[in-house]
Amino acid sequence: MFRANKTLKKLKLEESSILFPDLGDPKLMKLVVFSDASHANLPDGYSSAGGYIIFLVGNNKRSCPLAWEAKKIRRVVKSTLAAETLALVEAVDMAYYLGRILTEILYRNKSSCNIPIECFIDNKSLWENAHSTKGVSERRLCIDIAAIKEMLERKEISAIKWVETSHQLSDCFTKKGVHVRKLLEILKSGNLYS
Repeated sequence: MFRANKTLKKLKLEESSILFPDLGDPKLMKLVVFSDASHANLPDGYSSAGGYIIFLVGNNKRSCPLAWEAKKIRRVVKSTLAAETLALVEAVDMAYYLGRILTEILYRNKSSCNIPIECFIDNKSLWENAHSTKGVSERRLCIDIAAIKEMLERKEISAIKWVETSHQLSDCFTKKGVHVRKLLEILKSGNLYS
């Protein structure tokens, strides 16, 4: 509770705002997802945290946040790979849902039209497993990895890309002490690709 109050005080000192810029042609927009997790980092010593932020990005490279979340991962996991996988699955589920809503609005429910979903993760093992035909050794994880692969095959996810941890915008949702300056700059400017 002390840490939460300290964080709230710090947030109140900084002025922040979110810009919703003109994104250009709606038919050329895409959803950009940043997901992250921390293995066994919660106070109980065994639960993990997961988080994501989803941006709607226009062809003019302008962006606005549509959804974000930070929470305890739904089950105890044995590895960082498992935590990162479950965080990505949650993020992709939300992005797919938002994409379907936007498709209904923009295309009057033409199911053949999809808004591309591009995902960014900072876990190399997850990236390798998502792009490999080899299975994972952790059996409970097989289904979640298979779901991600299936979404890639069906083009429900247009890409999963690996980024350096320093470029992972959702890192601040899962770890203590991570600077949020880069994320705040993006939220204020509406420029994801500056």
